[in-house]
Amino acid sequence: MLSALFFGLWIAIRWKKLPKIDKSDYWMLIVLGIMNIPLNQLLFIWGLEYTVAPNASLAYSLTPAFVVILSFLFLKVRYSKQALLGIIIAFLGVFLILFEKGLAIDSSKFLGDIMVLSASFTWGIVSMMMAKFIQKYGAFYVTAISMVIGFITYLPIYALIGAPLEPQLLSLQTIGELLYLGLVTSVVSYALYSFALSRIETSKVAVFNNLQPMLTTILAILIFKELPSIQFVIGGVIAIIGVIITQNSK
Repeated sequence: MLSALFFGLWIAIRWKKLPKIDKSDYWMLIVLGIMNIPLNQLLFIWGLEYTVAPNASLAYSLTPAFVVILSFLFLKVRYSKQALLGIIIAFLGVFLILFEKGLAIDSSKFLGDIMVLSASFTWGIVSMMMAKFIQKYGAFYVTAISMVIGFITYLPIYALIGAPLEPQLLSLQTIGELLYLGLVTSVVSYALYSFALSRIETSKVAVFNNLQPMLTTILAILIFKELPSIQFVIGGVIAIIGVIITQNSK
């Protein structure tokens, strides 16, 4: 809501100076908004309820691999055997973590890992769609449209499954955390990511997601005292090596 209000206000102020959206792009921009918030963000944040932060960040490091797969399937982009080998290695690392405690499909942690992995897949789709529209309408404008449409399409979902916010939870610390999530991660970070998409190839931008597992694991250790298992470390290293191989391919 915070990010949508910010972007909505920005659109209202600059409305006369913004490029006119072609009618042929309306439906795809709506799809982009749905992919961005109701699917990507909801799956990721909901998945965090069941899994741990390092696992979630590792799932996002697979975004470049998903971009390569999607480009190959839908944009007919041809990749080398090295790229395909990198994708296989990356997914082997993820599977090693998913099955850390055996194939317990009914466990909540497995469900959380699958949800954040699905969020990573949808983010790959969002990245490709945004790259297309950014070239046409500009990075910040496309980001603003996707956030506002995403929030609007999320409202009926929240009405069905959302829980009311408890007044006692609105401490100064909670308010500060919500402001950070709404304005820093959902405005500044999205805007920077979109700007990068306007300058660099999609798969090359997505590779920066590889920093997330390392940074998240360090912070999880420092703040939440979550010590990663040996299998997580091994699986994480394998997954990141696979993504690096994919990115360095031609």
